[in-house]
Amino acid sequence: MSVSRDDLRLWVFEALKALGGKAYLIDVADHIWTHHEADLRTNRTRLLKWQYEMRWGATQLRKQGYMKENTTSEPWELTAKGMGAASL
Repeated sequence: MSVSRDDLRLWVFEALKALGGKAYLIDVADHIWTHHEADLRTNRTRLLKWQYEMRWGATQLRKQGYMKENTTSEPWELTAKGMGAASL
């Protein structure tokens, strides 16, 4: 599977949903790695860039209204729109 930026955006959303709608970056990364390690390892460039792309995905989710704005020390959190969405 070729992993795209949109895949990472979706995986951030799915991780936050699975983690109750709110989680620290490290917990989101751990969830993605646990569930998608094999996909991430299929492409060396993606393997080296996936955490950057995960952050890009979170930024896109914020712009789309699915995630709340936060400081770097705060957990990532879904908005009511994000919690209410079954998928993206």
